[in-house]
Amino acid sequence: MSFPLSLLCLGLAGLLPGHSPLAAATDPYADVITRVEALRGEEGAFISSIGRSVKDRPIYAVFLTDARDATPIASERTRIMVLCGQHGGERTPVRAALGLAEELAKAPDCVPGRPLRGVVMAVIPVVNPDGFVTGRRANSAGQDLNRDWTNISQPETAAVWKLSKWFRPHLVIDLHEWSRSDPHRPDCVEVAGFGADPGSRLGRLLADEIGSRIALKAVRCHQESDGRLAHRRFAGLGIAGMLVETSPNASEAAQARAYRSLLLSALASLTNPRDVRIGECLRTVYAERPEADARLETVCRLAPADAPIRQAPWWPAPAVGIGCLLLHSSGRRKAARQRLALPRAARGGVRLFPVALTDLVQADIPVGDRLALMRRCRVRPSDRGKAVSGRQVGDQFAANLSRFRASLT
Repeated sequence: MSFPLSLLCLGLAGLLPGHSPLAAATDPYADVITRVEALRGEEGAFISSIGRSVKDRPIYAVFLTDARDATPIASERTRIMVLCGQHGGERTPVRAALGLAEELAKAPDCVPGRPLRGVVMAVIPVVNPDGFVTGRRANSAGQDLNRDWTNISQPETAAVWKLSKWFRPHLVIDLHEWSRSDPHRPDCVEVAGFGADPGSRLGRLLADEIGSRIALKAVRCHQESDGRLAHRRFAGLGIAGMLVETSPNASEAAQARAYRSLLLSALASLTNPRDVRIGECLRTVYAERPEADARLETVCRLAPADAPIRQAPWWPAPAVGIGCLLLHSSGRRKAARQRLALPRAARGGVRLFPVALTDLVQADIPVGDRLALMRRCRVRPSDRGKAVSGRQVGDQFAANLSRFRASLT
């Protein structure tokens, strides 16, 4: 390995997001990634990267379900999609939803009533990672994401939209919080006040029951209301959609408790409703709403042994970079050539053929595999960002690997 490439590996090892104290301290989204990755391998919790932001940060979905439930996931479980962090400055819902996800995944028996029985819930902790990092309402392109659900012009909304196309939720819950500049700031659940379809009716019934369970005001929106908002967009498609707001007059801890209570109340209202009309309406929704795509079964059947390893501590990454420098100085090139076997991505054993070093940094694979690929691949700067076919990717990778092997002789 040449000295410049070893040095580059060392530098990247310390800069990988979420793998160093510096990254965690300067980027609040690094903490979100760490907490999401820590759920890998937990029974009933499944992690998927669904897209990337304008500045190429990953957007995650955490799927939660009762692993002891024998009913088919895609056809016989109620599907809920929870959106958080559309506005980057609204961080309390993010922390609250992540906290509940951790609780349900790591200690499900501590939550009474098995709330996920018969349910699969997809939580998108942060829809707007770029805004979350800067604390701004809009994304990096200056777009308010909760006004983009008609055009779906941004990569963040497109990622969630793509997920909804195969997840096919029965209920969408969009978590927000009022700022002190908003003129109306009650704790409330807003749903569409129009539509006679079962999905819209289910949303109204759920809002009333949830409001009665946790003392939140249930409000309605009129048909002429701004349809660019996420919950109204989904309501217009016949899906129960609701927006949740909490008052800034309450403490952050009180707001977090309100979000947690609301999500648990939504689960309870679906699995054990007080209002019999909810059960009747839900059966009608089941009959009319197509079941989820088969990929949901695939995602939620991912055995812990097949899942990527848990988030690694920060110190192995710099250690690998130092090891590269020691390898260069030792002259053990024959041993290095014997370790050129290509690693496989942890999911499905698919062989990864990156064409650019940036692809390696952004790849949704364990840090060990990512660093191993960076050690074994020499990439031309001109290859970065190219859109090429799978065959071209394989050819370029083979050529890069051949050049690297030649440099060791």
